[in-house]
Amino acid sequence: MKLDEFDLSDANLSGFFTRNDSLFLVIDDWREKKVQIEFPFFQHFKYEFGDVLSQVEEVALPDEIIDRFFKKYFEKIPDAHEFKLYRLIDIDDHTVAEIISHKLVITGVE
Repeated sequence: MKLDEFDLSDANLSGFFTRNDSLFLVIDDWREKKVQIEFPFFQHFKYEFGDVLSQVEEVALPDEIIDRFFKKYFEKIPDAHEFKLYRLIDIDDHTVAEIISHKLVITGVE
């Protein structure tokens, strides 16, 4: 499933866990079906409590995050990289979670 095909409206983040180099988010969608989002090779995860979810957005890494992230893990900032910033947004347009990863994979749990 692709990000633009995934409807996160009225969903709740019910849990998250890591396995190997991946971060997994478990989401209860509006139909109360569990959906799992995998972020392979994730490098950063920040979570804050929020309200009911409304969307996941993929954005280009802002310069300040690139600088902070790459300076922490690399001696030199690479000219090209595959990392993206993913944000879970709640119904109040508050960022509930930020993840830096190569990609995301959406699968149904139920």
